Amino acid sequence: MSPPRYRRAVVADIPLLALHHRLMFAEMRRPDAGGTGLELCCHPDPRCCSPECGEGDFDRLEAAQAAKLGRQLPDAGCVAWLAEIDQEVVASGVVTFLHTTPVPEDPTSLTALLHSLYTRPRWRRQGIGRALVQRLLESCRERSVHRVQLHSAVLARDLYARLGFRSRADLMEIWL
Repeated sequence: MSPPRYRRAVVADIPLLALHHRLMFAEMRRPDAGGTGLELCCHPDPRCCSPECGEGDFDRLEAAQAAKLGRQLPDAGCVAWLAEIDQEVVASGVVTFLHTTPVPEDPTSLTALLHSLYTRPRWRRQGIGRALVQRLLESCRERSVHRVQLHSAVLARDLYARLGFRSRADLMEIWL
């Protein structure tokens, strides 16, 4: 087995990136995989994220992610990285660049959202996810982004904490 090789994703990788996004959410929603069945659920009806919900929502999720990446990857509105072992993609992650409100600690308006980090189960706990996050953060530094945010699955919080991410208790949201 070869060591992981890391590369920036290109437009041809969008279907795989969208699939990894889908698999990440599907896994986070399964209680038997360490999820609560409700983690990051976007709908007030708890059934929407349960196995009984069906594949329709995940089909739309995957298609929407592919469309988003199709708009943003070519113009560098987002950057994605892949990890390959023996020419097989085993992990991926994305960072999207957003214009937000400046804050006193960062008077720029550019912020990044790290998302869709997924490592195939067989390849976890080998440093691959960590290496992908480091490359995504370097992509942020290259664009002079100082603020990087993410929503984390419970099982991944230790990884992000070890990389310097801190939890914020002041974040509130509403779904309209």
